[in-house]
Amino acid sequence: MYQDAPYFLSYSRRASRRIAGYVTAGTTRKADEKTSKLVCHLTEIAFKRCSLVIIGYPNLGGPKVRSNRGRQPLRIRPRFSRLLTVFLSAIHGAALILVFAIPLDWYWQAGIATLVISGFVYAMGDQVLFMVPWAVREATWRSDGTWTLTLVSGEQIEARLLASTFVSLRLLVLNFRCGLWYSRTVVLAPDALDAQLLRRLRVQLKLRGIANNSGSDALS
Repeated sequence: MYQDAPYFLSYSRRASRRIAGYVTAGTTRKADEKTSKLVCHLTEIAFKRCSLVIIGYPNLGGPKVRSNRGRQPLRIRPRFSRLLTVFLSAIHGAALILVFAIPLDWYWQAGIATLVISGFVYAMGDQVLFMVPWAVREATWRSDGTWTLTLVSGEQIEARLLASTFVSLRLLVLNFRCGLWYSRTVVLAPDALDAQLLRRLRVQLKLRGIANNSGSDALS
């Protein structure tokens, strides 16, 4: 169908000129018959051309669907986030207050408080300060849909983006599966990335999520 598309427009222009010639010639009956036939042909051509425009034929001005293979890789390298620091401090601080508000023996309170503080230190070193060797320092999303994670230790590992990834205007949580048992998480606050890069990442994630809404546990 595409190979015949360039002839539709040229035929339409020739037919239009013929209609104008018949009308200006002053003929009546013969002109009416031929005009009716030409109008029918033009109507058929119009429907065919509209169909080509809808499906995106490139030479007819239809919408061009961008292929993911043509886009540049997204390199996500988070920086220190004050917002994420405040959020983690508030959550773990509230947990400590709750621990000491519950009437428990002192050794239970001390043990639970130690776990809360350890969780806070781990979260800060993993997601904010990038101090632990296994923390994700950079994530690269290539045009073919594959992800490569660069750890603080310098190791690079291939990963799959899981469908449990959370995307919102205020927070992005990227969940990755690395191999059979190993998984990693990257938490991105609004101040962790450049605004344009964060917007581009959010749009691509939403589009890919819609396209891969098939019940799979990973988004390719």
